[in-house]
Amino acid sequence: MDGGGATNGACNCINWFRQTVLKDKWSFAELESDMLADSPTPVFVPFLFGERCPGWDDSRRGRFHYLDASDSVPEMFRAISEGVLFNLFQCYEKLTALIGPPETIVLSGGILNSPKWTQMAADIFGKRLYISEMPHASMLGGAALALYAAGTLEDIWSFQAKFDAYIDPRLGVNEIYRRKFNQYMACYESEEHFFMTTIMISLHL
Repeated sequence: MDGGGATNGACNCINWFRQTVLKDKWSFAELESDMLADSPTPVFVPFLFGERCPGWDDSRRGRFHYLDASDSVPEMFRAISEGVLFNLFQCYEKLTALIGPPETIVLSGGILNSPKWTQMAADIFGKRLYISEMPHASMLGGAALALYAAGTLEDIWSFQAKFDAYIDPRLGVNEIYRRKFNQYMACYESEEHFFMTTIMISLHL
């Protein structure tokens, strides 16, 4: 996610689980065989590579919460997929609290390789999401801003990308994900308290 809400955990978390943990023994089709919103899922905080927005703490790390012996590979994969999007939605809520909701939300990048993950994103945000199949779409937006700053582009609003495809949230599914997001936030805040307590103890010692 770009714009004031950059994150470190996205497809790299998916790749870590599939390549490092599963040793590429599972296909994406097998991993995505059970992506139902109302299925019980552990909570995953996606900070395997540190946290950027909203906490900006490189020392934070990813982990599973509420993982038990009944959870198998598909449940863990779904938890990772949800956790990545919950972190994005967490950033989205921070940004909209400051500047208001956007007119358009656009998806691009590796998430488009998975229709189920893309649908999950729409269900979590509870909004229509437009699809940009242009590689490095956010980089193109950055280039437009640079052209505007340099005076080459007179009106930034004249730079308009076209999005022909979109995906809508499914009726009633957003409420399911809202409950799961609240659980994710409870885990996030408990970890935040833990890290702050650890830092204070270290400083005291």
